[in-house]
Amino acid sequence: NLKASVSTGAGVTFTFNISHALNSTLLMNVFEPTNVTAKNAVLCFIPPYLGIYTIVVEASASCGQVLTKTFFQSAYAPNPPIDVSIVGGSLRQAKLGSVVSLDAQLSLYNGDTVTPANTNFSFSWACYLLLPGSDGVRYTQPHNNDTSYRTLQTCNLTIPATGVVSISTSGFAVNAFALFEVTVRNKAQVGTAAQVVSILSTQPPLVAIE
Repeated sequence: NLKASVSTGAGVTFTFNISHALNSTLLMNVFEPTNVTAKNAVLCFIPPYLGIYTIVVEASASCGQVLTKTFFQSAYAPNPPIDVSIVGGSLRQAKLGSVVSLDAQLSLYNGDTVTPANTNFSFSWACYLLLPGSDGVRYTQPHNNDTSYRTLQTCNLTIPATGVVSISTSGFAVNAFALFEVTVRNKAQVGTAAQVVSILSTQPPLVAIE
């Protein structure tokens, strides 16, 4: 809550003018307080964007006197985790020798309308060979915290640090399960996603739902 107070007992009208400190066009609104007494006003304000806000409080007395106070670091929204996923779901199939495209950029969202979701992001990839018979898909479920796969053997791959990568499956064996993990960073924000690729000896069937 934002609170303003004055030392006069006269009738006072309060207004809060709030804008983003780095980009004033994002939020330039006048807010009316929700709880007003003769000397105090309280405003409940939830920052809709990341960053620091400029808050100008204006108190207008019935005698015509106007008092203004400006705050420069009164409201801050913490960095939420980046929402990232790899196109194709948690499990995909690919024929041995084919090229698989892994796209972690298409649905990228960082919860911040200030910065477009396709800029200022860095990507890093890792690949792990899952043990035969293991339930690798469990690693890719939402809100999963099991990262024990990171102790497994890594794939013999060099993956570029881009949002979309093309992977040749020639170096895998038939019936292998490879787990690809991407980590996305934007300043203090971090997000991860994983996808399991099952290697087959034949071309997997194409299924479409219309």
